[in-house]
Amino acid sequence: MAGVSVSVSSSAVITATIMTLLASSVGYFFTRLYHARMLIVERQRKGLVSVPDLILFLHADIPQPVCPGHNFLFGHLLYFKTKMDALPKGAHYQYAFGDVAREHFVKEGVYYVDLWPLGGLFLTVVSPKVAIQATQTNTSLSSERPALLRRFFKPIAGGPNLFDLPEKEWRPWRAAFNKGFSSDHILSLVPGMAQQTSVYCNTLRMLAREGDLFYLDPTTLRFTMDLIGKTILSVSRKHHLHIIQRADSGSGTPPWAPRPAKMFLPIA
Repeated sequence: MAGVSVSVSSSAVITATIMTLLASSVGYFFTRLYHARMLIVERQRKGLVSVPDLILFLHADIPQPVCPGHNFLFGHLLYFKTKMDALPKGAHYQYAFGDVAREHFVKEGVYYVDLWPLGGLFLTVVSPKVAIQATQTNTSLSSERPALLRRFFKPIAGGPNLFDLPEKEWRPWRAAFNKGFSSDHILSLVPGMAQQTSVYCNTLRMLAREGDLFYLDPTTLRFTMDLIGKTILSVSRKHHLHIIQRADSGSGTPPWAPRPAKMFLPIA
């Protein structure tokens, strides 16, 4: 039999490759979208009840509180946009979370929010009682560090640290700082903290008397630097008196810090 030769142009191969990659990317995106949205849909199906105990709430097959306004394509992004639009211009987005809690979840003190692909499934906690359970009294919850925490701290700390280490690795490092966290040592720092706080209050009063608009963020940042210097180094740098580049440099991510896409977008 005579062989049959088929000639395929390079442009056709490139086009086919691009289309395949595009189709794969779209399929991957919608697969991730489906799984992310179903997490909230499953909780919506259970309805809404009060939550007296956090561990029961998280693990039992009972109704759970879900933020209203969920959309299968956009999650809660559009809903929170309406909440942000109702806030003063430039207000922090966390005010919107508080508004939702006051409007819908006063009794429960917690609710779920779906912000994918900007974030994962969030359990927003506004109840002091539930917050104490999550961070102190319930060891099965407080000892587990969320993966998002490690991704958040990596550009800042450069790697594992006391905030995001798993419990087994965290314990020996925490033990090394036990003296610094002892109640006697903390109480010995209170007079210095009170002194720096008094200076901060006087600074705010002085700025208020001037009657001009001022930025609270740099003023508070310098107070924080003064407080850290006093409690850790036992020195007063008096950052509140003038602009110091060293203090103000903490107001943003260092320019040399890596900014991987995965830190912000879980689909990356």
